[in-house]
Amino acid sequence: MTLIIRSCITVVICTCLLFANGCGSSKTGTAIRASSIPVSGADVDMTLANAGDVAGQIRLAKDYIHGTGVSVNYAAAIQWLQRASNSGSDEATALLAGMSFWGYGTPRNPEKVLSIEQPLADKGVPTACYYLGLLYEFGVGVNKDLRKAATLMQRAANGGEPDGTAQLGILYMRGDGLEQDQDKARLAFEASAKANSDRGQYNLGQMYESGDTVAINYARAYQLYLASAMQHNFLAEYALGRLYQDGKGTAQDYQKAFNWYYEAAKYRYPPAEEAIANLYNLGLGIPSDQSKAYGWMALAAERGSSSAINKLTLLAKMVTPEQRLQAIEEVKRALTSAY
Repeated sequence: MTLIIRSCITVVICTCLLFANGCGSSKTGTAIRASSIPVSGADVDMTLANAGDVAGQIRLAKDYIHGTGVSVNYAAAIQWLQRASNSGSDEATALLAGMSFWGYGTPRNPEKVLSIEQPLADKGVPTACYYLGLLYEFGVGVNKDLRKAATLMQRAANGGEPDGTAQLGILYMRGDGLEQDQDKARLAFEASAKANSDRGQYNLGQMYESGDTVAINYARAYQLYLASAMQHNFLAEYALGRLYQDGKGTAQDYQKAFNWYYEAAKYRYPPAEEAIANLYNLGLGIPSDQSKAYGWMALAAERGSSSAINKLTLLAKMVTPEQRLQAIEEVKRALTSAY
């Protein structure tokens, strides 16, 4: 299975891809009376964060990163992580450096990530172990070293880092840096999914969809993909589109398939763009429109999809040269405004 972590950089880095007891804990800030806390998750985190609670500030930052209960807002996430870091939280400092790994709200800077995460990982901070492990896994800013990456992911997992646990599962599944073991991969995905890691949820969903080490269960795959997609994991969004299109684990619904494909396409994911083109071409859930089909297929082909390149030749015969150019520009404008 091809495993990719959410975001544009990870389409490139992770196509070949988003607990040791010594991994420490963050400092806790001011506590407030439970009776004054709102009920919903993001509201609770906002109240705690504004009251100076460091753990609440970190959770609120994660809410903004994943769009959990609030709109995705990387700038706000960085601000809250900076406040928590200034209060002495090693976890917040590691997460803040992690924003430079993904390029979330700040330019990608692997050298900065390495300089910050290395000393924190040496102290046993789980989140730092995770990000340092990613650098070694993909050879970003360092020489690629899968064994070192596996050791760091194990430390992150042992310390309770959900995404580190999910990534450890990926390494077990591929046999990268350690002996391949599908059962250990599944256990890691289960643990990370339970801890609400979108990567763990997606990869466990893949196992249930494919029947890898578990009995095929499309309904369970659907539930896991949905949980992951609610955190804006574009692979899960695309997977949900497939399940809706095929009527697996849920009632067949081409309109919902289109909607989920579109969410994934916002991340410039070629299979999602190609899937939208197919729906337009066949008129499934949306009015048939060869011009729009060409525009979406052209984008997927432009990003290197071999199947899209082949289909584009056929679609080109159905529209005029002027329609082709207009369709491509319309699709690009739509994605630019949506992203």
